[in-house]
Amino acid sequence: IFPESVASALGLSPPPPPRSQHPSPLPLPRGLATRPAPGRRPPLSRVFALARERPLVLDGGLGTWLESLGRDVSGQLWAARLLHEAPDALRLAHADFVAAGADVVMTATSQCSREALVALLDIDDEAAARLVARSVTLARDGTRAALRRLSQGSGGLCGGGGGGGGRLPHGLVAAAIGPYGASVEGESEYSGRYGRRLGAPALAAWHAWRVDVLLSAGADVLAFETVPCVTEVVALCTLLQSRPAARAWLSLGDAPPPRGRLVPVNGACSHVLAVNRCRSAAELQSGERLADAVDAIEQYDISGQVEAIGVNCAAPLLASPLLRAIRARSSRPLVAYPNSGEVWDEWAHGWVAVGPDGAPSAESAAAGAERFGRLARQWAADGAVLIGGCCRTRPDHIAAVARELRAAAEEGRHRHGTTLRP
Repeated sequence: IFPESVASALGLSPPPPPRSQHPSPLPLPRGLATRPAPGRRPPLSRVFALARERPLVLDGGLGTWLESLGRDVSGQLWAARLLHEAPDALRLAHADFVAAGADVVMTATSQCSREALVALLDIDDEAAARLVARSVTLARDGTRAALRRLSQGSGGLCGGGGGGGGRLPHGLVAAAIGPYGASVEGESEYSGRYGRRLGAPALAAWHAWRVDVLLSAGADVLAFETVPCVTEVVALCTLLQSRPAARAWLSLGDAPPPRGRLVPVNGACSHVLAVNRCRSAAELQSGERLADAVDAIEQYDISGQVEAIGVNCAAPLLASPLLRAIRARSSRPLVAYPNSGEVWDEWAHGWVAVGPDGAPSAESAAAGAERFGRLARQWAADGAVLIGGCCRTRPDHIAAVARELRAAAEEGRHRHGTTLRP
C-alpha cells in the first residue's frame, strides 16, 4: 500500500506488484525456531510512519564528510573513534547533513563492536556501552541544533533545508548496524564468507549487544546495512523476534566488482569498500542470490519488524535494478542510499568520477551531486521511501536529493490536485 501511495503523491507510476508466492521456503537453520505470524502487524516506527506521507531524506557518508572536515577516521573503528576522541565533531557533522535537507541521520556505529571498542580504546565493557549510547545522543543533538537554526531563518547548507514535502519539526535517528565482517574480520564484509561457518545463532548473539545498547539509547529505528549473506539476514530477523518493540530496515550488500578493475574504497579508510560495479543486480556479496535474502526476510521476520528492505553503497546506476529485484519478491517499502559512484584509482592515488560505461569522466563534484539528486526521483518511483547516500556522498548530494524530491512532490500536487502533509 504505502510505496504506491508515495509514488502517486509524486505523480509517478507505482512499482509493479510483488510475486504472490515464493518457489520454496528456505531451510531452517539449526538452533532457530519460527512461530506462526500474528494476525496483526506491529505499529510502525516513527520513521516509517512518517514515510507513509512522503519519501524521507536520509543523510550521506558520515566518514567521508568528517574526513573533509579534517578529522582522521581511519582504522577499524572508522567514525566511531570520534565518539571517544571528538564527540563535538560528530555532532556538527550530523547537523551539516540535517541543514542540507536530511530528515533522518544515522549514528556513527556501523563499524564498531564491543570487542573492538574495548581493545582499541583500552576501555571496559561499560565504557564501550556508554560510547555506543552516546552516538544516539550526538545524532539527536546535532539534528536539533540544525533544525533550530533553520527555524530561525538561517537557511540550509548547500541550498538544502527541505525534503519531499516540507521539513519535519523534529529529527529522526537511525542506529547504524553494519555486518559482522565490518567489525571483526577485516574485509570479509565484502565477501560474507563467515556466514555459513559461524551460523545464524552465533551471528544473532554477536549482534545482540550493540542492538540492545542502541535500542536502550532511544534510536527511532535500527538500520541493518550492507548485509552480505543470507545467513546474517536470518540472524538479524530472528534477533528481532526476541525484541518485539524493535523496528528496523535491512539493507543488502550486492556482489563485488570483477578483479583487475578500479574498485571503490572507503573515503576514510584504505581498504576496499562495498561495490561500484557488480556481476549483476541479482547477487549478494557472498555470491548468493539476492532473491534468497529477500525471501529469508519474508520467512523469518514473522511479525513485520523489518519495515523496509533496501540497498546501500551500490553504484547509483545500479540502485534501480536492485530495488526492482527486491520489489519482485516483497511488497515492503524500500530504502536506497547508494555511494557516489566514484572509484579509487590505486595507481594515481585519487578519486575518479566515472560515467555510465565505467570509463573515467570529467564531471565535476558539483555536477556529480546534482546527477545523484536527479536519480533519486527514479528511486522514489521504484518504491523507495527513504533515500540518501552512502560512502563519498556529502551534504551537497543530500541537498540535491532533498531538492529533487521536493520538486517532484510539487509537480505531483499540481498534477493530481492533492496536498502532501509536511
